[in-house]
This record gives sequence, structure tokens and C-alpha cells, in this order.
Amino acid sequence: MLQRLFVKRSPLPLSTALRRVASARETEGRPTRVLFLVCSFTASRRLNWSTESGASNAGSLAGSTAAERTGPTSCQRERHCRASSAVFSALGRGIARATLAAAAAAWCIACVVGFLLFGGAGGESAAAAGEPVASIPLPGKQAASGDAPAAASFGEQVEFTDEQTQRKVAGRMVLVAQDGGWLFQGRDGVLWAVPPGQQLTRAALPTALPALAPDEYARQITAELPRGFEVYQTAHYVILYDTSRAYAQWCGALFERLYMAFHNYWTRKGLKLHDPPFPLCAIVFADEKNYLKYSRPALGDAADSMIGYYHLMTNRMVMFDLTGRAGQRGVSRAATVAAINDSLSQGESLRTVATIIHEATHQIAFNCGMHTRLSDTPLWLCEGVAIYFETPDLSSSKGWRGIGAVNQPRVAQWRDYVRRRPADSLARLIDDDRRFRDARQSLDAYAEAWLLTYFLINQRSKAYLDYVALVSAKPPLIEDGPEQRRAEFERHFGPIDKLDRDLLRYARGL
Repeated sequence: MLQRLFVKRSPLPLSTALRRVASARETEGRPTRVLFLVCSFTASRRLNWSTESGASNAGSLAGSTAAERTGPTSCQRERHCRASSAVFSALGRGIARATLAAAAAAWCIACVVGFLLFGGAGGESAAAAGEPVASIPLPGKQAASGDAPAAASFGEQVEFTDEQTQRKVAGRMVLVAQDGGWLFQGRDGVLWAVPPGQQLTRAALPTALPALAPDEYARQITAELPRGFEVYQTAHYVILYDTSRAYAQWCGALFERLYMAFHNYWTRKGLKLHDPPFPLCAIVFADEKNYLKYSRPALGDAADSMIGYYHLMTNRMVMFDLTGRAGQRGVSRAATVAAINDSLSQGESLRTVATIIHEATHQIAFNCGMHTRLSDTPLWLCEGVAIYFETPDLSSSKGWRGIGAVNQPRVAQWRDYVRRRPADSLARLIDDDRRFRDARQSLDAYAEAWLLTYFLINQRSKAYLDYVALVSAKPPLIEDGPEQRRAEFERHFGPIDKLDRDLLRYARGL
């Protein structure tokens, strides 16, 4: 599930933004949506939360010389976004720890996996305020021609303070806000939001550098983690683990099969994707206890209801060995990959695996050109895609036969919902993401998002692919209003009221 806090077209007070972010949702007595906006990983191996918020000095690059403010040619081409000083300051500094019980925010998109009614993942979105005039595309964004983009060049180095820690990061400037705040991307793909008051220096590197190679990437991330973590690499993934190597191999095989299936499926349909510009990272803890110890500083007690999350600022998944959960005690740390697969292919365990697949699908989609990190991708679209792929297929070492299968738990939820479904349900799903962040409506929203995705892929395939291409080209940090969302949707699929009638008719045949 995804959540975002946008810089919109007019300054938005931080207090208003906080009211739009929910830290936990309750459905039938248990958390079903635990949503957090987290800023960045710190050197102390936990998510970074500051104890202050407030306005920064607009329009300045604190601590920079005149030459650094001017920067090299690439810096002169920076695009500027409109952002209030208060909001951008909150992006980098985070929110006071005392607010975690009510809201957790620090300007990013985070993915969180929770145990849901049907074992799936869900999400909310919070829109806040500001308008980027334009932005430099993030590496990995699909090129206009559909071909893989040229390798990203990282030609700058910045220094800034982050919760009393001074950092030096080589990378590239994604954008500079109107108040002078930076959105900077490191060579590992991590996005840093740096308000003016935390900036120290900025300069061009003598020679532009490429993204970190997998070995370099693994060494850097390992240094941030507790002792005992080892590295397992596959063609596209760097998996850092302190559990058994067999479980890391099982995860690697699962993710690579999903990656291959995702690419093959969309390529055959005519959607042009590319390989990720950075290694896809998964951090796997040996047990739930240590996973919670790592996650609670940022997530609080709500971490108890999660089995993992995908973080769009760091581009990493974090999870734990599922064989350590209740009901899997018979699987020893010495188990083979085949034994792990057999154990997790049954009953409730399979639903648990589906939540990990859901999040891994998000990570692939945001790294291969289908979605753009920090852009205003409608939640019905990105969640619909993840649900479409979340059905596990652990019976074979090749392929992924579950892609596009009817998701029976979602169908059951839809059938329950359709009896009380309001006439404007589809319009509200398209116009904004509010239904996804309301605990009373979220399960229904996810069911309808899956149904709409399933219907469009099977009945309006060409229009759907064209719409996905349009959304994938959206730049970061510009929020579309309801009118624009509706207009773009109807331009591809026709009037919503007619589509709604077709959708209902189609659903009766499932």
C-alpha cells in the first residue's frame, strides 16, 4: 500500500498535512491500515525521526558559497517546485515523536504490509500542498520512446545535517524547491529531502559517477544494519539477511520469478519496461522480534501488525522470515529451499506470502518504468496492479500461473460491497484516494480497484496501456486535482457513468 504527502499548488500548514495522515486504522477490532510517512534511514540503523518541526528560511541554500549555489551546468537546468517553507522543513526534519500515535509524516511515500482481512495489502493516501514547475526525471523512468533510459549520471556531492549527523552524499539533484529545499538522490537510489536550514555545501564532482554496482550497494547497506547480516545476490536483487541462507535463496527465487513474470506479462501486452537503475533491495530479519526492534523506532506499536513494508524514499523492502511465525514452527533454520516452499504454500501461510508479493510488485513497478517514484499515481491504479499480481504460485520453479487469476477474496468483498454501493462509487475512486485512507471504506476500495483493473485489462486493454503510459510519464511532486484525474480517465475510457454500468454487468459474470 502506498501513501504520499505532496507539495501542492499553494502553501499548506503542517498541521493541516498531519490531519490528513492516519497512523493506524481499525477494522473489525484490528489494525488493517498502518500508514507511515518516513524520511530516511540513519546511520544508527533505524528510520529517521526528528523531534522538531517548523519553518525553514525560504529561498536560501544555507552554508553554500555563491559558486555552489550557481553550480555546474546540470545544476543550472534544475527545475524548481513551489513549496512552503514550513512544509519543506517538515520533509527533512520529520515530525515530533509525540505525534506518532496520531500521525507519522516526513514527506515520502512508504509502503506498509499489514495483516488484512484477506491477507492482502492496502493503502491510503494523503495529499498535502505545492506545485513543482517542473522536475528532473528520476532514474529508471521510462523514456519517451519506450526504450530503456540511458544510465543515470551522478555528478554532484552535497553535505547536510540530518538529526545532528553530518552527511556527505554523492548523487544528483532531482529538484530544488521554491524555498531552496533539495530533493537529492544518492547513487544507491535513496531520496533525501533536505530543507534549507540543514544544507551545508553543494559542488560538482570532478567526474560523474554511475549508480552503485550491486557489490558496492551491498557493502553500503550492510554497514547500516546490525551485525550478523550476510548478502545473497540474484540477477536483480540484493538480499541482506540474518536468517538462514536457504530462506534468502527462497526469497531470491520468489522475487526473480515475480520480476520475470511481471516483465514478460506487460511486454507481451505492449507496455515497454526497462531494467531497474538500482539493485532491488530486500532486508530480511531472522525473526519477528528483531524485525520489530528495528521497525518500532519509526512505526511504534503498530509495527506489531505488519510483516514488512516497501519504502519509496529508500527503495527497499524490509521483512522477516515467515517460517518463524506461529504455525510454521516445524520448519527449522536448517530447512531446505524446497521444505520452506512446501511450508509456505499452504492455507493461511499462502495468504501471508501474498502480502510480500504485493509489496514486491510495487517495488518492481516503481523501478521499471510503470510508475514514477513520488509522482501522483492514482492509488486505484498502483494498488490494482499489485493485487492483480499478488496471487502466489509456489507450485513451480518457473513461471507465474496466478497472474490475472480471479482474486476470490476480493470478489467476495466486492459482492458484499455491491449491495450497499453508492451510485458515485466509481467516480469517487477515480477522482481522489480518500476511500483508501478511510478504515471504513478501505477494503471496499481495494476490492473495487482490483475489479476495475481486472475489467480494464481484459476488456479495454489498449486504452488501459495508454493510460498507464500517461501516468508513468508524470513528474514527481505534482499533485493532480480531481478534475484532471477525471478528465484523463474519461479521455481513455469514456464517460464514467457508462463505464460503471459495463463494470457492474461484467462483475456479475465472475
